[in-house]
Amino acid sequence: MPVNKVPAEILCIVFLQLVQSALFTGRPLSWISVTQVCVRWRNIALNFPALWSHPVFWSGLSFIKLMLDRSGSAPLEMMIFSNKIKPNPIEDLGLHCRRCRTLYINYPLLSSILPQFDRSETLETLTVGRSGVYDPEPIPLGLQQTISNCPALRRLELTSCQVQWDRLQAAFPSLKALYLSGLRIHGEENLDSSPGLYESLSSMPLLEDLSLDDVLPSDLSSSTRLKPPLFLASMTYLSITETQAHPVALFFIHHLCPKHSDDSRRPRILGPAG
Repeated sequence: MPVNKVPAEILCIVFLQLVQSALFTGRPLSWISVTQVCVRWRNIALNFPALWSHPVFWSGLSFIKLMLDRSGSAPLEMMIFSNKIKPNPIEDLGLHCRRCRTLYINYPLLSSILPQFDRSETLETLTVGRSGVYDPEPIPLGLQQTISNCPALRRLELTSCQVQWDRLQAAFPSLKALYLSGLRIHGEENLDSSPGLYESLSSMPLLEDLSLDDVLPSDLSSSTRLKPPLFLASMTYLSITETQAHPVALFFIHHLCPKHSDDSRRPRILGPAG
């Protein structure tokens, strides 16, 4: 079949694959060249909202607005990393956030963006990161509560960001995947937030995937140690990376995981602890 005879529906599928490939390779706008192949491809692309539903907030303010407009009412996957682009001037940003399913955001921008997502019924995945190597920074308690107020949140990834787990009113009851990393301060333990994580896991009955990288506390209070072990009934994937064996041993003293005959689903432990 000649390329110019390929049905529009097939071209749309191909275009979306190009977008996913571009995001994976770190060149999120490389797919834009499909709009410059021919008039037919350009018309199909411009009238396909899902193709424009991955606005990248380092591409220039005018182009960000253009992508948001062309995305129509399609669910959004927003990547807000650059401190050079200030999202605040974007008209109706709050309305756009209300249809965002996936948010990747750099830590310094949390205070200006995250309040837009309070009680969002669409946000399913939130990734908060920090570029470079830094000591962990605390997420303000109000913003932590904003995150926990999102009823559709299924996946949470935090890198070098502290959470005061013991002060949250509700710790993500709908969460299915939790990834935490980089909570050591110059190699030392983050005593403010790590022990409270154990308590919070009890309010995550749907949790299936758990990844902990230099997060586990090396000691717990006597009151925590006396409590019966928590059975993580829905757990299907567990990854622990620690430089010492003791925190891992404490974890398995206080948490029971389902047994799986499939080796690929057994706990994965990295470092001297393994």
